[in-house]
Amino acid sequence: MPAMKPRALLVFGREPVAGRVKTRLAADIGAELACSLYRQWLESTLVMAAEVAADLFLYLPAGDNPDNIDQPPGLSIRTQQGHDLGRRMHQAFQNEFDAGYGQVVLIGSDCPYLGSALVEEAFSAMTLKEAVFGPAADGGYYLVGQREHARDLFHGIRWSTPQVWSETKEIMKRDLVSFATLPVLEDIDDQKSYQKYLKIIAGCLQ
Repeated sequence: MPAMKPRALLVFGREPVAGRVKTRLAADIGAELACSLYRQWLESTLVMAAEVAADLFLYLPAGDNPDNIDQPPGLSIRTQQGHDLGRRMHQAFQNEFDAGYGQVVLIGSDCPYLGSALVEEAFSAMTLKEAVFGPAADGGYYLVGQREHARDLFHGIRWSTPQVWSETKEIMKRDLVSFATLPVLEDIDDQKSYQKYLKIIAGCLQ
């Protein structure tokens, strides 16, 4: 039996700078609070991701300062490349497959409900399927994984719309890409999702 190729877990994030992160949420609760929350979510995502049996990479936009982010041991920093989110994700997958990884999972940094067990489930799903997705309640997705090589699943998607996930599924059906799905989770992007998050946190503290 051939040796298993290594696994890579990529986190797409941004340097926490007020006015540059979580701008939709900032419009409701203020830029400073939104930035503080984003820092908390990003850094807790990295701690969670470090628990997964995979090499860990943080992908930041060009010019962002990684020294302004608390980093778990073993984290490697990469630069996002591309003119839109789809190009940046595709290039990140291509980078890691070119580096020899056999399975690559990419997650965002604003879904505090995502745990390491679910990320491990995503990797396991790719033993049977070519891709795996974690749909988000807003019509996007909080996780995407591919195995063996980078398919262009992100071209022509209308990003930041409720159609992201449905349009991605149409691409996979057209290109005959087999895929698995994880449970629907919620990104925290606006006042409604933030208030729901606060209620969940309050319930956990009772």
